[in-house]
Amino acid sequence: MKKTNIGIIAHVDAGKTSLTERLLFESGVLEKVGKVDEGSTLTDSLELEKRRGITIKASAVSFEWNEHKFNLIDTPGHTDFIAEVERSLGVLDGVILVISAVEGMQAQTKILLAAVEKMRLPTLIFINKIDRLGANTNVVVQQLKKRSNRPVLELSQVKQSRNSSVQVEPLDYNRERCSEILGALDEVFLHDFVEDVFVSDDQIRSEILNLCGEGHCLPVVHGSAITGAGISHLLDILTLYFPYSEGNPDAKVSGTVFKILRETSGEKIACVRLYEGKIRKKTLISLQRSLSDGKVEQRYGKLQKIEIYRNGDTVEVSEAGPGELVKCWGLEEIQIGDIVGIKTSYISRCNLAEPYLEAGVEANNPQERHKLFEKLWLMAEEDPLIQLKQNESGICLKLFGEVQKQVIQTTLLEQYGLEVAFTESRMICVERPNGIGSAIEYAGSSGNPFCATVGLKIELNGNIPGIQYELDVEPGVLPTTFHRAIEETVYKVLEQGLFGWQVDSAKVTLIKTGYSSSDTTAGDFRKLVPLVLMQAYKQAGATVLEQISKFHCEALNSSLGILMGRLRYYRAVILECSPLLKDSTEVEEDSEWLIIGRMPTVFVQTIQKELYKLSNGEGVLYASADGFEPVKTKPFPERPRTDFNPLNRHEYLLRQSGAY
Repeated sequence: MKKTNIGIIAHVDAGKTSLTERLLFESGVLEKVGKVDEGSTLTDSLELEKRRGITIKASAVSFEWNEHKFNLIDTPGHTDFIAEVERSLGVLDGVILVISAVEGMQAQTKILLAAVEKMRLPTLIFINKIDRLGANTNVVVQQLKKRSNRPVLELSQVKQSRNSSVQVEPLDYNRERCSEILGALDEVFLHDFVEDVFVSDDQIRSEILNLCGEGHCLPVVHGSAITGAGISHLLDILTLYFPYSEGNPDAKVSGTVFKILRETSGEKIACVRLYEGKIRKKTLISLQRSLSDGKVEQRYGKLQKIEIYRNGDTVEVSEAGPGELVKCWGLEEIQIGDIVGIKTSYISRCNLAEPYLEAGVEANNPQERHKLFEKLWLMAEEDPLIQLKQNESGICLKLFGEVQKQVIQTTLLEQYGLEVAFTESRMICVERPNGIGSAIEYAGSSGNPFCATVGLKIELNGNIPGIQYELDVEPGVLPTTFHRAIEETVYKVLEQGLFGWQVDSAKVTLIKTGYSSSDTTAGDFRKLVPLVLMQAYKQAGATVLEQISKFHCEALNSSLGILMGRLRYYRAVILECSPLLKDSTEVEEDSEWLIIGRMPTVFVQTIQKELYKLSNGEGVLYASADGFEPVKTKPFPERPRTDFNPLNRHEYLLRQSGAY
């Protein structure tokens, strides 16, 4: 049986979860279609998802149609959970992008279309809600043709739209329409067409199928997830136009972990997409993990149990092969992004977005602080983009937005009985040294209570990401354990610079060491290094940098003037401003313009909200991280310190002695 892994993506409320339910019903998996409003859908299993009527976690389910097995992933639509969508895209063979025939291409729709086109993922457009009053499929198709870089191929037409008796008819194979698309994409075909070389209908049809399967063409079908109109045709199209997994079952195992689940007992379950080879229960498999320094960590795990998705459920099997989504038990050390077996060309690394906000979180009951950290750690394992850190001042989370914060707060309360309070969210900055600074503390000198000598130099490392640590002393003079203590502490100290932000780029050199063979411990170096390093850093000076986003903004000509003013107010730098349609000869009042630029990420959500009002819901702005740039306003923003504050020598020494 052929296997294809597909995802459903859409703007919020376009109907992707309803479409999932309808596909499961039409294929015989469900006896009754669940409803989002009633919280009865199969894939929205979280209580919070049912209550809010939105998808928060990507979920998988399987169904079959015409001897073809589909593993389907229903993904979130809200912008705060875009990282969940991005992670899912990396393991898919194709995508169904759902667009409402009533609302048309909305803000998130355009963002998602841009994402799948960048990845060149085979994509099928499903124009939903054709039974609703106000449905206009022609407008949606024109919007697609205007915005997509791929030729659009309609494969169905609507009869008696805008009511419950709506019908969808497949479009007959059209040689002229397909020839036009092939001529734009295939130079050989274009040459044959111009020279009147005969090309059969079967050849044209075969080539169109290949182009769609390779992601070069955009097939479009219409339907209603509520009434079921057009759904059987959609299923037929999926079997024809989407690629299926062709991995070699006899090759070495190759797969990737895209999701982590947990049993009620706390046991970890790894969700793996298999590309090649077979995995078997009770066998040892190798795991690879890419580290931040570029190195690859190798480890092993024994599979205790495996399950595959089958007809709306999962079933335990003794082995699983290429194309399957597999749930694996027994791999306790595994993380999202780990490679199972070996890395092959099938595995593409998805560059996940980085959170740009942070907020403190604390249990309302101080005695539950440890429990709070433990539960947040479990949640972070299931979603690696929940990044947390615990220190003397409390727990800090990195986030994408306020909705994500609300979801975490509600989940902690309902799943673990923890009432928590968040601090106000703030933008995440970084800092770097301005120049060169050095400092030395000698053992036995006044003001140094530690039995150690340390000298350090710090300087900017040419804006190369990361901390580079070097030795300018004789390696054998100091025991290895002391060298290790110094190096580890250097990295730890630079998590908080002069202004409290993480130092993301610097070169640190050890220029002086000394110790007493009988009295010195590694602890002396760990306590002295923060004082020395921050003295050197203070001498070098620091610059605070804010995260910058590159944005693409689409807006009507009528709102262009005031929008440009607002963008400049938020310190945007405009790189390009031109009509959205490059071949447009006239600038009309309602023509659309494309603005490309860069701006501080902290203002992106603000301008997105303003744009919606300025353009009567027609404009859209989508952005992606584009590095860091120095903050132009002074004083620099500061972050509260959570260490013993080595910038204040008196306070630091009191804290180290326990007398503070």
